[in-house]
Amino acid sequence: YKVIIDGLTGQTGTNFYLYGQVYDGGTDGTGTALVTASEYDYTNRSQSSHGVAIDAVANTQAFFKIATKEIDSGAGKGLSCEFTAANVNQVAAENCYKYMYWSGSFNDAPDLYLLAYFGGAQWTSSTNTIRGFKFYPSTDSFGAGAKMTLYGIT
Repeated sequence: YKVIIDGLTGQTGTNFYLYGQVYDGGTDGTGTALVTASEYDYTNRSQSSHGVAIDAVANTQAFFKIATKEIDSGAGKGLSCEFTAANVNQVAAENCYKYMYWSGSFNDAPDLYLLAYFGGAQWTSSTNTIRGFKFYPSTDSFGAGAKMTLYGIT
C-alpha cells in the first residue's frame, strides 16, 4: 500500500499527533478487524529548520505515531507525507513482520519553523495480513481541505 497525505490539519485550534493502525485480513482476506492491541513498534526522527532534532520511539503500542511533534491547527499550517507499507501479505512464521515507513514535513506554528521527518513501524502477525489502515488524530478531528490518496494491492 501507498498513502499520500496532503495538507492535513486539525478541525479546531487543538494540536494533535497523527496515529495509525492496521486492519487485519486473515490469511484468506476475510474477517477484517482493526488491530488495537499493543502490537506495534515505531521510531521517528525529525529535524527542524532551526536545527533541532526530535525523536519519538516506542514498543508494544496500540498504534504507531507518524509525526514526532504535535501538528498545529489553523490557517496555513498542516502536514504532508508519503506512507508505504511492505510485506503486507506475509504470514510465514519465520518472516511475519509487516513494515510501514513514511517521510514528510509539517509546519510548527508557535515556533515558526518547518519540520522534516521520517519514520517506520512494524506489526507482527504470523496468521494475519494487512487489509487496510486507519489514520486518526490524537484529539479532535481532521480539518477541511486535507486529502488522502490510497494506492493498494488487489
